[in-house]
Amino acid sequence: MGGYQPRVVDAEMRQALQRSGALLVQGPRACGKTETALQCAASNVRLDRDSASRQLATIDPGLLLDGEAPRFLDEWQLVPEVWNAVRGEVSFASLIEGQAPRAADAEVSFATLTERIVLGGWPGFAGLPFEAVSANLADYLDTVATADLQAADEVKRDPLRVSRLISALARSTASEVSLATLAKDEASTAVETVRSYLSALERIFVTEDQPAWSTHL
Repeated sequence: MGGYQPRVVDAEMRQALQRSGALLVQGPRACGKTETALQCAASNVRLDRDSASRQLATIDPGLLLDGEAPRFLDEWQLVPEVWNAVRGEVSFASLIEGQAPRAADAEVSFATLTERIVLGGWPGFAGLPFEAVSANLADYLDTVATADLQAADEVKRDPLRVSRLISALARSTASEVSLATLAKDEASTAVETVRSYLSALERIFVTEDQPAWSTHL
């Protein structure tokens, strides 16, 4: 049999969507819930097939709702937190009441967003393909480890250890990390050596320590 076979529930679903902001479709496995729901949907996300959407939901479940309404979330139970976001867009009144704002729709896929983070904002890399920029960034870090860091204070340092320390720093970005943790992560450098390397990296503006947040404005 080809094509979708109309059902009595089709009209019931459309009526339900007119009087409610969300509709839960339940039924036994393989009874056709997905195909029936797609008849009423203007957009959809298949959470059982789209791993990127599931990863995005760990950042903000509300992003799964970005799409033309009615929006069908197939296998929603994989991301149950999405029901907390179904209540609608954030308003100014909700912000005043203390509700946290949700992220804006970036209109890009999770993979594309990740690539943009990797590319950064280097003006000389604008317009280059992702593979070329990745190679340029690798060359840049190699230059830092082999040449720039030594030029900062004319102290000879092991380029391999510098590269390992930069990797350890990358794994700890935007989090609190001790010198001992960095030394252990790098696996071959003493704490005092890590301290001197970090000082040199900061002098050439490769790293920058963020001050602790304070409520005293």
